[in-house]
Amino acid sequence: CSFNDEERACAALQRLGVWELIVFPAISFDSAFSKPAAIRATLSAAGLSPANALFCDDEPRHRAAAAAALPGLLTCAPSLLPPESALRRCGSADPGCSRLQKYRLLEARRRAEAAAVSQAGAGDAAAQRFLDSCEVVVRLRPLRGASDEDLDRLVALTQRTNRLNYTRRRRGWYWELLERDTDLLAPDRAGGGRGGGLESFTWKGYVSDRF
Repeated sequence: CSFNDEERACAALQRLGVWELIVFPAISFDSAFSKPAAIRATLSAAGLSPANALFCDDEPRHRAAAAAALPGLLTCAPSLLPPESALRRCGSADPGCSRLQKYRLLEARRRAEAAAVSQAGAGDAAAQRFLDSCEVVVRLRPLRGASDEDLDRLVALTQRTNRLNYTRRRRGWYWELLERDTDLLAPDRAGGGRGGGLESFTWKGYVSDRF
């Protein structure tokens, strides 16, 4: 976050070639702009806690205000940061910037949520507008000729369902049948085979959205 003219700051960062590395930017010259509030909003949007973040600022008063408002937040002056070459050696290698891409997707989702609220107001109407904008597509296919990976996933989902099942009616037999007789998932074969068992009501779902 920065006290700056947003357009000029973005242009300067682009010239330096670092703009594409920034997510959830908060730049404003508004007198009401608060760095602690901006940091809190950024951490919330990114799904992080103050203890997982470092706030670097050249003004001691900004660092003190942020630390007081967000217990656990680490702060430091720019002069205390190690050189870029040392930072690149920290942590595991990620040449494709996969974590950055995940935050980019999260940033796009947060913007869509904010747009829904601005258009429909808070509440169920905004939630419905956001879901509509996600372009969620669900495809269901019968589970035939299942692989070991499919079966493992099916069992994992069944176990999760049981954790949320408060009726006390468990589907333990599902797991037992899969372990004992995976041929029940095989397609029916004319003149032989026992297909048509679990496959008759077992489907595999594929869910996608624009994010």
